[in-house]
Amino acid sequence: MKASDNKLKKLKSAVISKDDYWYITKQELDFSKLCYIADILSKWDENGELNYEDFFNSIKITEPYNSFISQTAHRATVNLAPYGLAVEGKNYNSSNLTPVFYKIKSITGGDFNNTTLYQKIIDNQIEKIIIKTQNICIFPMMFTFKVLLTLGDVTGSYSVSKDEFKTFIATASEWKEFFEVVDSILRYRSDENYKKQIAQTVGKKTASDSRLNLVLSNHSMIDVSDNIISIVSEKIGEVRIKVAQYELTNPTVIDIDKANNRLVSITTFDTIQQVLFGAPGVGKSHHLKSIYEDENDVIRITFHPETDYASFVGCYKPLSDGDEIVYKFQGQAFTEAYIKAWERFVGDAERKDTYLVIEEVNRGNCAQIFGDIFQLLDRNEQGFSEYTVRPDKDLATYLKDEFNNIASNLNKIKPGLDTGEILMLPPNLHILATMNTSDQSLFPIDSAFKRRWDWVYMPIETKPKDDEGETITRRIVTKENIYDWGEFLDNVNQRIFATTESEDKQLGFWFVKPKSDDTTISAEDFVSKVIFFLWNDIYKDFGDDATSIFYFALDGNPDSKEKVRHSFKDFTPAFKKINVSLVDAFIKNLRVKPIPETSADNSSENSTD
Repeated sequence: MKASDNKLKKLKSAVISKDDYWYITKQELDFSKLCYIADILSKWDENGELNYEDFFNSIKITEPYNSFISQTAHRATVNLAPYGLAVEGKNYNSSNLTPVFYKIKSITGGDFNNTTLYQKIIDNQIEKIIIKTQNICIFPMMFTFKVLLTLGDVTGSYSVSKDEFKTFIATASEWKEFFEVVDSILRYRSDENYKKQIAQTVGKKTASDSRLNLVLSNHSMIDVSDNIISIVSEKIGEVRIKVAQYELTNPTVIDIDKANNRLVSITTFDTIQQVLFGAPGVGKSHHLKSIYEDENDVIRITFHPETDYASFVGCYKPLSDGDEIVYKFQGQAFTEAYIKAWERFVGDAERKDTYLVIEEVNRGNCAQIFGDIFQLLDRNEQGFSEYTVRPDKDLATYLKDEFNNIASNLNKIKPGLDTGEILMLPPNLHILATMNTSDQSLFPIDSAFKRRWDWVYMPIETKPKDDEGETITRRIVTKENIYDWGEFLDNVNQRIFATTESEDKQLGFWFVKPKSDDTTISAEDFVSKVIFFLWNDIYKDFGDDATSIFYFALDGNPDSKEKVRHSFKDFTPAFKKINVSLVDAFIKNLRVKPIPETSADNSSENSTD
């Protein structure tokens, strides 16, 4: 028996109620309009004078609601739950609204018609919708994607008619039926006898009441027009990746509670907990600035060997109170970021991201600095801490005072947060750290700490590009010559690797920041930063005469037999005086040639003897 025969058999007898197909009520299904309806619910005070029905009716006749709301309060509000804007419940109240809705409101400022601002959230919500009845357990968006992709790969057209969608796709009960659905649609298109048999089934007539096609039309990668549902042509590749990622999560077994929790939870913060690591000068700190937009969102600390729990979390400090010295608990970087993030998450202000940035994380003893709060770094899918910890009484008292204005909202999330009795990180608190691999031996980081971070390697680029895609150039300027900084890096890094067999000591493009302009590295800076690093951190202890870059001829000829071993002091024979000729010889010995046709007079303005 063909797979399509099995589908015919099901449609003849099985599909007799809404429990057997993808059903949703025929009320409002436009995502942006439902956001406006949720906004009405958010303004209702259940302890006020008006019940929800009367309050709703008084608001829906005002702008912008009067342009589309014609339903009763129940009929308008009932579809908030399928989209994850509110939790399921018989009674409507503002506490039913989810973090998803409040995130959208913070992004749009209440202008929900501007879906371009939150289309990614819409897509995420549509993909997370789950159809669960007595007979069905399926993610309709992902199943539809799978069927459309398979049909497209077979026929070249990644589309179905609305009739085909309602008859075959919206009557599927589980993921493994996709092949049966595809086979049925292909046969339905080519076999008139099969088409007639399908038309006579109870299932086809009943399934025509499905309106999931209207739900899917909110997705940016689906086009619904002229009775056709199709994947947007330029999005086929992205859809293919989505489906592949979904299938890797074993979709045949669906945890309903987990799926429902994801639907109504915040997954749009995409909580970041990263350590950026790499050689010195690869642009780790520079890259951090591309993650956040506003420095006001950032709390920053630099770890060093003396950093401890008190200087990271907080401690009592003496403060002047008039003529008297008093001791008060003072929160430090972690506590400051923790408070700010929670205020932004549950307070009256816009929900915004907060970033705790830790520079040089491995220069401090992380086990000592974090103490038991390192357990908070375990995050669940919503971005909250998987586990809570109990702070000491001093910190708890401090947090209780600081959270006074938002205590009631914190208590709704988890009792004890409001009083400081427990600590739990919110999804909008991102923790970013940098690590210079050349210093990795200062304090070893244990595996328990490491596994709580995403580790992002920053490769060495000697010809990086700016935001417009143009190659950024730097030049080394001595009295006599100009050299390309990128070429120097390529050559010197090869020698460093040959000596150390490691990238840790290699130099990144941003190792030296030009002082005079955006492009010029002076001889003085080259000596004090580059040559000093190469000598002090590498070649005073590594490399013999055959491998050391400090073994070179005074004329800079790399093939000369009259080479001499030099040390850092040879480049600075007198206070603040640079031996420029030795700098030229050093660079030339690395087979970096001066930039041709460049006037020495022009370059001399940027260097000194």
